[in-house]
Amino acid sequence: MSLRPPLVTVALDRRSALLARILGSRRFGVNVLRDTDDDLALLFARRDADRFGQADWRPSHGLPRLETAAGWAVCELSQVVEGGDHLLLVGLVTHAESSGLSPLIYGYRTFGTHSRFAARPRPPIADSIAACAR
Repeated sequence: MSLRPPLVTVALDRRSALLARILGSRRFGVNVLRDTDDDLALLFARRDADRFGQADWRPSHGLPRLETAAGWAVCELSQVVEGGDHLLLVGLVTHAESSGLSPLIYGYRTFGTHSRFAARPRPPIADSIAACAR
């Protein structure tokens, strides 16, 4: 959403049990799935699934981090915006990491990635966050 300050947004259904936990703790983590994790994306999209019981994860900064994630961000809840049957959460990024793996993209009802993502050199995401704080 923003580089200065570093902000991300996520939209969650008002009925989500996860939403209630985030509103209570005022923190959340964002796992950016890698390009081969479409099955994992489908698992986390289901309401009835034991998501973390079926995925490899570990605690990081007190939040669940997926082992295979291409990227990871720790966020403090900054703002909540009404959006129909969803709430849009704005998070201030306090920590971020990137594995350099291609991210999973969803569009036009299919999964994919940017074909040249891995070929382009880039500084680690943590360097970008640190530069924004200056």
